[in-house]
Amino acid sequence: MDQHLIEIVQDLIRLESEAPPGREAGTGEYIYDFLKEAGLKPHRQYCTPDRFNVTAELGRGDEGSLSFLYCGHMDVVPAGETSAWTTPPYEPNIREGRLYGRGACDMKGSLACALYAAKQLASRPDQFSGRLQLFFDVDEEHRNIGLWRFLKDNPSADFVIVGEPTDMEIALGHRGVMAFEITFTGKSAHAARPGEGNNAIYAAGSFITRIQKLQEEMEAAWKSGSTDIRLPSSAVQVTVIKGGTKVNMIPQECTAELDCRLGMGETQESMEEKIRQILEQVSEESGCGYSFRRLTSCPAGWCSPDGSEIAAIEEILMEYRGRQPVPGVFGASCEAGLLQKNLNAPAVILGPGSLRQAHVTDEYITLNQLEEGAYLYTRIFEKLMNAKVQKRSE
Repeated sequence: MDQHLIEIVQDLIRLESEAPPGREAGTGEYIYDFLKEAGLKPHRQYCTPDRFNVTAELGRGDEGSLSFLYCGHMDVVPAGETSAWTTPPYEPNIREGRLYGRGACDMKGSLACALYAAKQLASRPDQFSGRLQLFFDVDEEHRNIGLWRFLKDNPSADFVIVGEPTDMEIALGHRGVMAFEITFTGKSAHAARPGEGNNAIYAAGSFITRIQKLQEEMEAAWKSGSTDIRLPSSAVQVTVIKGGTKVNMIPQECTAELDCRLGMGETQESMEEKIRQILEQVSEESGCGYSFRRLTSCPAGWCSPDGSEIAAIEEILMEYRGRQPVPGVFGASCEAGLLQKNLNAPAVILGPGSLRQAHVTDEYITLNQLEEGAYLYTRIFEKLMNAKVQKRSE
């Protein structure tokens, strides 16, 4: 295995880039310098004064040749309580064929493989009639401000690869995601005189019970086949709850945060309407007011398996593994749906690492997956950069 590839991943892991709060600048500078040293002309695309995406292009970009986009996010989720890790999360550690560290799987392993592949191909850019667009963005794990900034410039591409961890298997789609913050407002009073107040935590509790019922109903509809089963069921979970000021005070406010996943056919509007109906019921029964704020949203994505670009990727995977690839779906949410919707181009998810290792303590990626990812990305990028644009049916 190429030690240089391992060093790239280790370098990226050491550069803590948690979002929130959004400390991707060090990672961005590393990627910018790496691409520049490889002979490309990278660009910093600023989202805020201290947060920026990094973009670069490779290939001639001849008319009629394929222009495709690789998208990978530079941010990672917070490491949490570092004492729970076997080794410090930002000190990469190799043991038993695994490279440990926050972001190893999601998704600095993928970034390293893409950088490695780009460097291998950058020495002969004129050999490629098409164009590879490299896009490394910020804030994917939080509010997607990096992708929204990228889309403001009206980019174009004929095909998209999002490098989230799929064990280097093709994923054709993913559920959408939404997040909400809801604050219930009651009336404060002395805990010894509860009748003079209105407990906001009780209103939140009633809301949570109804959310659990909604979750059960959506799962049952999916299992019965009454909703589209190409993607997993829509889902809604209360993931944060905050309320109360002091043990002897009736709480005036209680805030809940919701994570919602949108299955096939579930729109952002339909999910929001379900939540609002529950809120109205709780407010009417409890007498508590509420405020409702959307934190983020990305649509679901689905890509037809029939495109020539997917066939080209399948051919490379078949040659490498000796078995026919079976495209599946990505178990979490990602930015493929937003890219597909705004670029009007098919988007697949394909990257090294297992989703089971994302967002967990002692996150890791296997060295075998890194080696496989770097090799396959190099082959795939090379093949697609000499492909022609496929005419697609409307």
